[in-house]
Amino acid sequence: MICRLRALSLAVGVAGALLSAQPALAPIVAIIDTTVLPMTSNQAVLRSHTVLVSGHEITQIGPAARIDVPAGAVRIDGRGKYLLPGLADMHVHLEYFERPEILALFLANGVTTVRNMDGRPFILDWRRRIAAGER
Repeated sequence: MICRLRALSLAVGVAGALLSAQPALAPIVAIIDTTVLPMTSNQAVLRSHTVLVSGHEITQIGPAARIDVPAGAVRIDGRGKYLLPGLADMHVHLEYFERPEILALFLANGVTTVRNMDGRPFILDWRRRIAAGER
């Protein structure tokens, strides 16, 4: 299951990077027929669901048979995979890394938020560039 989660996390991370690069031109992303692990309901899992993402927002979640995927949407096959909200790592030491490419490893493992324990200038610059959509 971990490999499947990582594969889908990577696919979603790549799609997210594409969307943030040019949000005005961003297509709708459809993650089709996946198992959703929601954090907003008592249901443990939502099987065979499709999730539509437009820009930076999830616009629709529902049973795969009931969701109409718009023409031109980027389609990600979620069969046999799981989709969950991004994970957060609340104790990270980025000061040990000199290159911002290390951040891609967090995304590849489903971590979309980190709390860094150091405020060195180069790390603050990474944060500024990420917020500006430059990275």
